[in-house]
Amino acid sequence: MKTKVLMNSSLTAGFFFNGNIHTLSHSAPIDWLLTFGGLIVALGSKENRPTQLPFHTQAINLNRKTVFPAFTDAHTHLVATARQLGQVRLDEAASLAQAVQILERSKVQAQKKSWIRGGGFNKNLWLDGQPNAAILDQIFGDQPVAIESKDFHALWVNSAALKRAGIDTRTLEPAGGKIGRNADGTLNGLLYERALSLVYKVIPKDSDEVTMQEVEALQDSMLAKGITCVHSMEGIEEFKLLQKMEQENRLKISVRLYVPESEADALVRAGVQSGFGSDVLKIAGVKFFTDGALGSQTAFMIKPYEHSAQVGVPHMTGETLKQRVAFFNAHGLNVAVHAIGDAAVIMALDAFEFARRQSGKKMLNRMEHAQLVPVNQIKRFADLDVLASVQPVHIADDVYTAETYWGERCARAYPFKDFQEAHVPMAFGSDTPVADYDPFKGMYAALERKYHSDPAEQSWHPEQKLSMQQALWAYTSGPALAVGEKTYSGSLEKGKRADFVVLNQEINNLPAEALLQTKVEMTVKHGCVLYP
Repeated sequence: MKTKVLMNSSLTAGFFFNGNIHTLSHSAPIDWLLTFGGLIVALGSKENRPTQLPFHTQAINLNRKTVFPAFTDAHTHLVATARQLGQVRLDEAASLAQAVQILERSKVQAQKKSWIRGGGFNKNLWLDGQPNAAILDQIFGDQPVAIESKDFHALWVNSAALKRAGIDTRTLEPAGGKIGRNADGTLNGLLYERALSLVYKVIPKDSDEVTMQEVEALQDSMLAKGITCVHSMEGIEEFKLLQKMEQENRLKISVRLYVPESEADALVRAGVQSGFGSDVLKIAGVKFFTDGALGSQTAFMIKPYEHSAQVGVPHMTGETLKQRVAFFNAHGLNVAVHAIGDAAVIMALDAFEFARRQSGKKMLNRMEHAQLVPVNQIKRFADLDVLASVQPVHIADDVYTAETYWGERCARAYPFKDFQEAHVPMAFGSDTPVADYDPFKGMYAALERKYHSDPAEQSWHPEQKLSMQQALWAYTSGPALAVGEKTYSGSLEKGKRADFVVLNQEINNLPAEALLQTKVEMTVKHGCVLYP
């Protein structure tokens, strides 16, 4: 689609016409939208297209292109994703040998920095060996190295990094964390869950300006995918940086922040409640961890992992979680609880139920991931008004890992159709940088549930597939509902924000595989064309 118009002010009126506009609130597509002040002020069919427009209105012919509400990624780590730009990436390493090759190639460039940072390794795919400190020692010598696992729940470090962090065989494991050891008790260079913080606290940070430039580059890439808003699970430090970007008019996408529970008491002391902030940057609530992740075998399970005696790593007791969730809800802060294993899911629901009884308030509480859900717990989500914040794109990565470690329990994994039928609202996200934030890959995973999003693969538990309309709702209206913005976001209606995307094809009339070739031709936020 070609246009000479580039709107750059929400105070400008815009007339977008001759479109195939899916509002997600009308039964049939409409033809045109009129925007002003960042809002939709009128819309309609070709038959009632206005013949006269307000003064200074910019008209954009959509040339019958397909339009949907703009996408929201409901679970990101925005600043963390931006900071990974330029780091060593092991996402494509299908074996330890390939990982070593990538690390060797990165050696010259990486050594220009005081610490070598990286991420994306998945030891579950490596049949030729496992990560250990000795490998990094051999490649990088005395330069400290820290490489995050794909799921962010494990850290691969070398001896120099362990020394900088003061970790040795006598170091006590933090509550909810694990320090990996060899059979003889020596350290193997792997840290899990809350033990990661022992290294993180000694790694020097980039300047704010460098990080802000990285966030700018990331948000431009997100806008090119049709994403105009993200829910980010990050702390006060990241909030300050994003606030600075907003003040300097450098934050183009909207951010809804869930602050870690460990930092959130400061919000209560300051009297901050969910919804505090601006239309661009808001505090949405508090983020809890109950357990780890499938990939690191730290997700908290009712029964041990297959061929193991381990049940994962709970981050806190059920009683502590109950009291803390109730505390924040009582002070007007919504809560998002990370729960992946079935034991963690039950623990989280118990906490939500306790908080509801204590306060009597109906809060916008949500469960992040909810990957392995016992059948008898699905209805509890609906009964407790708990939204399921899920990431279908993880299915593309997790099929064989889940089969290996969960076995027959996989029949209860990623139960999206069960949620739908039980009227549990879902909000879709990616968990970037853990997975790709491309919403079309996320929708394809929800529709087809195929390993590596490969059309040639068999669908994994196809009984849990969703429809196109259900997936679109979970990328638009679902996230708006999750943060209490359904009345002015998530669909295209009069009085709502003028946030929408123009696509290169009509995805409703094509096979699901077409999603993998779908491109965004225009992204409009608050009536402004921000991409291209």
